[in-house]
Amino acid sequence: MTSTVTIPPEKFAQARARILSVLYGKAFKVTIVHKLVKSLRYVATCFSPARAFYQTLLVFETSFRRFDRIELTPDVVEDLTWIFAVLAYEHRLNSIPVVEFDPISTLAIFVCIDASDTGLCALAPQIKQYLRVKRKTTKAILSNENRKFYKRLRASERRPGSSALGTYLVEANKQR
Repeated sequence: MTSTVTIPPEKFAQARARILSVLYGKAFKVTIVHKLVKSLRYVATCFSPARAFYQTLLVFETSFRRFDRIELTPDVVEDLTWIFAVLAYEHRLNSIPVVEFDPISTLAIFVCIDASDTGLCALAPQIKQYLRVKRKTTKAILSNENRKFYKRLRASERRPGSSALGTYLVEANKQR
């Protein structure tokens, strides 16, 4: 007998309701997006293709201060629409064998991220590199920096021994 992971139906309903409220709203506080991100954590855990979309949503959420009023970017709207479509198949996201989660525990890259009043800093100790973004940059630039960083990080995870992240971090360090 294999063990399985099941998501309660209420979690699906809550996530769908939050996605719809965000998609059909005009401008809202970041705390609403934060609640949405928390609701979608289960989906990202149980459905690996959703992780990239979830990560994009996380980057979007963290690009703003807590009580800012924001509007969704076209990329985020597209990602939320895709996740909403996936949630329609909740019966397929339930009873997932625990074996599916085994690769998640194997970490290839460790990145420590910290924020302060002056900006953000990400450390990659295994390659002895860092990325630093100062607060004086605009939110759009900060968001772009985060997207580039995460894309390079994901690319280096897919290719063992790759130095895509290292190359990006070296380039970022030279620019500063």
